[in-house]
Amino acid sequence: MSAYVATEPSMDGAASSDGDFKAFMDALPAIVFATTPDGANIYVNRFYQEFTGLPDAALLGDGWIATIHPEDGEAAAAASGAAFGSGKLDAEYRFRRHDGGYRWFLCRANPVRDDQGRITHWIGVCTDIEDRKRTEAALAESEALFRRFADANVVGVATGDVSGRVFYANDAFLRVTGWTREQLAAGAVDWIGITPPEHRQKDEVAMLELERDGVVQPFEKEYQRVDGRRVPVLVGVARITADRHMCTVVDLSAIKSAEAALRASEERLRLAVDGAGMGTWDMDLVTRTGVWSQAFFDITGVPPTPGGAADLQVMLDRIHPDDLPRLQAAVQQARRTGRLVSEHRILRADNGEVRWGSVFSRYLPVPDPVRNVGVFFDVTARKEAELELELQRRQLAEQVAELEALYATSPVGLALIDTELRYRRINAKLAEIYGISAADHLGRTVREIVPDLTEQAEAALRRILETGEPLLDFEITGETPAQPGVERVWREDWVPLRKADGTIGGISIVAEEVTERRRAEERRRTLVNELNHRVKNTLATVQAIASQTFGRESAPIVDAFSARLIALSDAQDVLTREDWEGADLRDVVTAALSPHRGHPAEDRFAVSGPPVRLDAPAALGLALALHELCTNAAKYGALSRPGGRVEVSWTLDEAGRSLSFEWRESGGPLVQPPARRGFGSRLIERALADDLKGEARLHFNPAGLVCRLQAKLR
Repeated sequence: MSAYVATEPSMDGAASSDGDFKAFMDALPAIVFATTPDGANIYVNRFYQEFTGLPDAALLGDGWIATIHPEDGEAAAAASGAAFGSGKLDAEYRFRRHDGGYRWFLCRANPVRDDQGRITHWIGVCTDIEDRKRTEAALAESEALFRRFADANVVGVATGDVSGRVFYANDAFLRVTGWTREQLAAGAVDWIGITPPEHRQKDEVAMLELERDGVVQPFEKEYQRVDGRRVPVLVGVARITADRHMCTVVDLSAIKSAEAALRASEERLRLAVDGAGMGTWDMDLVTRTGVWSQAFFDITGVPPTPGGAADLQVMLDRIHPDDLPRLQAAVQQARRTGRLVSEHRILRADNGEVRWGSVFSRYLPVPDPVRNVGVFFDVTARKEAELELELQRRQLAEQVAELEALYATSPVGLALIDTELRYRRINAKLAEIYGISAADHLGRTVREIVPDLTEQAEAALRRILETGEPLLDFEITGETPAQPGVERVWREDWVPLRKADGTIGGISIVAEEVTERRRAEERRRTLVNELNHRVKNTLATVQAIASQTFGRESAPIVDAFSARLIALSDAQDVLTREDWEGADLRDVVTAALSPHRGHPAEDRFAVSGPPVRLDAPAALGLALALHELCTNAAKYGALSRPGGRVEVSWTLDEAGRSLSFEWRESGGPLVQPPARRGFGSRLIERALADDLKGEARLHFNPAGLVCRLQAKLR
């Protein structure tokens, strides 16, 4: 080893002694070795010892063979034999790590010869390529996936050369172009020939782009089928080999990303092997001076100095203030152990940019070192990716926790079933409804949990899985284990859940028990109907009392009174249909006018207006007022002679809160203002004004009576 060092020039101004060389080699994160002409180790660096967990004595001579993976032994022997003949070693082996695991290394070695050309020894470096191997495996898997994708015939895929000849095409591509597989096998398929002349310039530009970049961004063009028809396509092209390329109608961003990742990985591997991107230093801890490599100047932004001369204080000034205390503590420990491994931030000298660096260095000798040699890698991209990934992980964890809490505390029942109708998730509320614990639901089918609901549920659930259409806001009835023999009612929403590929992976169930609500609604309807019945009986009794009290001589008064009672009864019928929660204005008008309409062909009423909801008091008041208006029109107004008509209309303001209602008669006798206000007039103005909380006015125009109402809707 000393002889070799003596023959080699010094590196970057570093000391050229054997100790200097070994110290530098020990700082490298790679296996460095030297052998006799016949391949026996005479030197191994500290990395080799630490990686294998073996002392140098165990690795010298032929001891290194024991660290090679058993499956790589024959290949190692063959590579060594070939090296003796070619004068160069270039092979890949797996070395056993100290923990028993294996990693791939690229081993390269060259002979050192004396003045007569005889080999005096070999010196080599083994670089960790495990990440590259994994990348290559991932690429192989990606290529296999692509082949399966092409065979799936989702899109047209073909390969060919720059002359236009097509070597391979899947069925989808042949369907698009109209060519047959027999024509493809005969070499008759030509994708330049199937491109119309006006699109060939695009192909020429694409070929130039392909030659320059290796890929062509998707562009639109047309293919001309064998039958003469033109087919518009979106074409993407990527080079497969030097003389072949691939054409597809889909975006190749995923494949290009994989290719870019592979190129980036190969570039990182090349930089690691060649040492281009690796900042190195050799510092004298006594004088606090030393030498930096050019890459170290590039990484730190420090202006280069002649010969790479370095000052330790300049290096320390670049450390991020927040990381300096931690690094100083690590350095103090490294001065005792001899080794420093650290990741910290630096501030570039030229622009203040923050960069992350990974440091591997040695302090020599221990425990009182006077020298420090090491390497520095820029790992900013990795650290930023790690920080972003950690942030995303925390955010995802928070979102999952929020969803879990919502799921657990939801006041309605929630569940998730798979495509086999088995429960995968269920919250406490729905488990309580069914009367079976949440844990006992998991993995069991709907039929097993609620057999009484199977007939209603299974067919609907399978229809959702087949069609992808949700089933929303519907009711289902049946019994559950919680209350056997008791029919219960639920309002439910069943929604299909789609996976990333668009297929349905299950169904989300939202269930709210409405049994008591439905019972309450039924009781209310019964009470309303009973109340309506009793009110009608009361009105009939009042009508009978009035008839007996006034006698035959007061028949007109009795008839008017009875008609008003009937109008009130008809209005109650409208309200009863709506459970006395109110009524539509048009329904009230229709009920009040119906006794006076006669045959449809002779309908003398014109009714118009938007939907308006009235509360119960307003509906009753309007019904009584309309009865009085109809009675007056039949006796004295437009309905008292043929050809007379009545227009009933209403409008709302833009906010929908102010109602304008109008009754307008025409075609009747000449109207004169009455000498006195009768009960009917007072009833109209009072009922409309009081019950609708508005203002009503009667206008006795000669052409016909007009009644107008302005009211605020509640």
